[in-house]
Order: sequence, then C-alpha cells, then structure tokens
Amino acid sequence: MIVYDFPRPFERHCNFLQLLKQTDALRKRTWVLTTTDKKALDGAGGASGVIEIVLGEPYSIVEVVEAVHHALSDGRLPGPESQRL
Repeated sequence: MIVYDFPRPFERHCNFLQLLKQTDALRKRTWVLTTTDKKALDGAGGASGVIEIVLGEPYSIVEVVEAVHHALSDGRLPGPESQRL
C-alpha cells in the first residue's frame, strides 16, 4: 500500500508517479492518491481517482485512512463518488 500525495507542479509529479508505477518493485502495489487541489490537478491532466484532502477539515485524514483500509481489505479503492474528502 502506498499513499502518494500530488504536490505542485502537477505535470512533473504525474510523470514521476507513472515512472514509479512502472518499476518492478512498485508495479503490483495498491495506491491511494491524494491532493489538496483536485480541480487544478484535473486541469493539468492528472491521475483519475484522486482523493482531495480539504485542509483544516478534521475528517479529511479519517477518509484517507478509511480508503487505505478499504483498499487493503479487497485490493480496490472505493468508487469515484467517495473520492472527494
């Protein structure tokens, strides 16, 4: 399980993530992707299924932890309807 937070500049980090996911050591890992600005990430052509963390909202970290638990339990992340935190 890898939790990867997209920092700016998004384009560079999207490319870096793709390189990481192609390595032998990380290819079969389950990923939980987060960012604090999903709208900007989407505008930059970012990855799909990214969880948006709202800074200052106490439930944000709980939602990330729940996504990790869910992914570990069955190897998949919840659907897109639950991807906004």
